Amino acid sequence: MDWSDAFALKRWLGQVNLRRGRAKRFPPTWRQPIMDQILKEEVDAVLFTGDFSTFSLKAEFEEAAALFAPLREKFGERLIAIPGNHDVYTRNSVKRRYLEQAFPWVHSEAATSLDLLGIPLICVHHAVPLLLRSNGHFGSEACAALEREIAELKGKPYLLAGHFPYACPPEWPETWEHRLIGEERLAELMRRQPASIYFHGHKHVRWALRPPESPDTLCLNCGSAGMKHEDPTRQAGYLILDINENAACESAHSVVYNGDETWTREALKIP
Repeated sequence: MDWSDAFALKRWLGQVNLRRGRAKRFPPTWRQPIMDQILKEEVDAVLFTGDFSTFSLKAEFEEAAALFAPLREKFGERLIAIPGNHDVYTRNSVKRRYLEQAFPWVHSEAATSLDLLGIPLICVHHAVPLLLRSNGHFGSEACAALEREIAELKGKPYLLAGHFPYACPPEWPETWEHRLIGEERLAELMRRQPASIYFHGHKHVRWALRPPESPDTLCLNCGSAGMKHEDPTRQAGYLILDINENAACESAHSVVYNGDETWTREALKIP
């Protein structure tokens, strides 16, 4: 327990959830093999869409920083990350800037434009510390900030990264206490000024989706990097993509950890 905000009810409920099964679903012993495997990949850049921690504890961020250090050394600024909702778990952890102390290179501004090997990438931060729930928030100010960054591109194809999905497949509906508040606003913006690809996480399932409300944007969910599950789309792993100069995804592969130092690679169908 982080005693700096020990009276935060969310921390106590989170500890109960951990003891009821979350710890078994996210085995700590899987972290290093997964990071080691990512290091072996012959890729140009790595994008992490959030949740370095479970409870935004200072010790968790320090442990995560040690895990990510070899990736940072290898890729430098080509290792790009944004916060997830678990990284802003309580108001006090945000106030004390535990995440930024451990990861000064994480993009935690409302909207940040980057150059990803010649392709524009905009990172949005819509995770917020709430008393009990795990919602994100994409309000009018955040929307305006993103619109300004898009306008600067003057019509160039671009990529977008955020933690929360704004659309989910019918078989994986989002629940009210976990969804992105303002998801309709983001969906409408993607309809008008679509990103070629929207990278996100949050929902622990890997998928490729073109939502009917924004069919020109390919939504890619990387899934969890550390979850143990019998469903391979939910099992620990990540996505490897081939993206062309027009920011379009030419191919994608799902890489899944089998828990015994073996890996499965399968093509991900792109709609």
